Amino acid sequence: MSQSQTSRRTVMKIAAAGAPSAMRAQQAAGRDAMLRKMLEPPSRKVRAVTDTDMHNEIDDQYAVAYGMLSPDRMEVEAVYAAPYRNSRSNSAGDGMEKNDQEILRLLKFLKKKKARRGSQVVRQRSATPLFAGSLPARASIRFLILLLMVRSFPMCAQLAFREQTLAEGLKGGYQVTAVDVNGDGRTDLIALATGMKELVWFENPGWKKHVLLAPVDRPINLAARDIDGDGIPEIVLAAGWSTLAGKSPGTVWLVKRRGDPRQPWEATEIDRLPTSHRIRAANIDGPAFVNAPLIAADAQAPDYRGATPLVYYKPPDWKRRLISSENQGVVHGLEVLDWDGDGRDDILTASFEGIHWFTRSPQGAWKRERIAAGDPSPWPKSGSSDVAVGRAGGARFLAAIEPWHGHQVVIYRQNRQGWQRSVIDDSNRDLHALRTGDLDGDGNDEVVAAVRGAPHRVLLYRYEGGRWERHTLDDGGMAAADCAIADLDGDGRLDVACIGSATANLKIYLNQGR
Repeated sequence: MSQSQTSRRTVMKIAAAGAPSAMRAQQAAGRDAMLRKMLEPPSRKVRAVTDTDMHNEIDDQYAVAYGMLSPDRMEVEAVYAAPYRNSRSNSAGDGMEKNDQEILRLLKFLKKKKARRGSQVVRQRSATPLFAGSLPARASIRFLILLLMVRSFPMCAQLAFREQTLAEGLKGGYQVTAVDVNGDGRTDLIALATGMKELVWFENPGWKKHVLLAPVDRPINLAARDIDGDGIPEIVLAAGWSTLAGKSPGTVWLVKRRGDPRQPWEATEIDRLPTSHRIRAANIDGPAFVNAPLIAADAQAPDYRGATPLVYYKPPDWKRRLISSENQGVVHGLEVLDWDGDGRDDILTASFEGIHWFTRSPQGAWKRERIAAGDPSPWPKSGSSDVAVGRAGGARFLAAIEPWHGHQVVIYRQNRQGWQRSVIDDSNRDLHALRTGDLDGDGNDEVVAAVRGAPHRVLLYRYEGGRWERHTLDDGGMAAADCAIADLDGDGRLDVACIGSATANLKIYLNQGR
């Protein structure tokens, strides 16, 4: 039994205890010492649930407001309207309704976002108390909640998501991109499926399907960014895909709208680079797109040894420009961000050699530096497959899937010795999608990782109390090759979208909060 579970059981026993006179003096002294210990001021941020009859007692407004306006000390998970009955209410239910309205007025005054109404059921009198003992049932419950709040035990309040299937039959589903396709201010979804001859997008709201490009040969990856300022993104698309370099022309296309973005767009070929596999938008002295092929043009299975190029394109000529050919073997992961805080985009890659950082000097010279070696197993089971960056506990972290299409979800934290590797989950197979984002709004990014192989799961890892806790977002219904994190319904919370390969589907998971 965990320390938390033991403490909870102890509190329940104390709260349910009989008359002190029936207890030995030693037991009473021990109980009092335990209570005093539990009522000591907390040493860290408290997660609290508030039960209030603020329509009945004026001091409750101040207490609730204090909690909500003290995010450094307290995280208010919920505010419950308590039932009461006296001269100010006709019944317990009427009292709860009046408390609910008072809570809403306070939240509006504090300029807090939406409140969700809970159950209106009021427990009637019963001959059987909820807890046995000398304390009335209601007092026992309040006392127990108070102790749990003060001690700040881990809570089971999980995020709730509403699942919605947008499409099926997406053969070889491989990438989902969240972007405003038609310039209406809403985030749409582009669904790329390698086994289909058309590239499609789904318009928000309503999620109507539109064909963006057809025909298209074995599309594998794209990036979208508005580079001409018209409010509609330009797209760079990699197609002609095969894991065999000799069978992969790696055609790279510039895709632009012709007029109405709901009608098919036009594509212009800008390059051919075998096994072109990952495309990301970047700012490299202006708008640019980075292309990371999977392997070298002469690489052979199973070792795939060879120098794998990393290149980029930019307007107006869209010529291929070399970043580096230092990476060796399979390069599966690619991220673009300002890693060192100098205001310029940097590049992270995940490969058989681990995680590397590419930075560009003001003079235009690229430098490669290893951040982590990844899985220490011998080549070709070494290194990293995917990489993402987040923040938790006030510090930056790296999330990785290791090794290539591997079974480990890994977190890297930096200390004086460098980036320290911690495997937080090694119970999976064929992990593929990896994303980070603050889904619950607590200041800590969650990690979303997907098990593409059977039994097909989308997993969510939350940073709680200094450790990563695993939760399941989808169990069996999504063999995600890729996921995206974005606010899809405009409620201020980040949602999740995933596209499945074996399941050939596109789903969204709308964040309902806690």
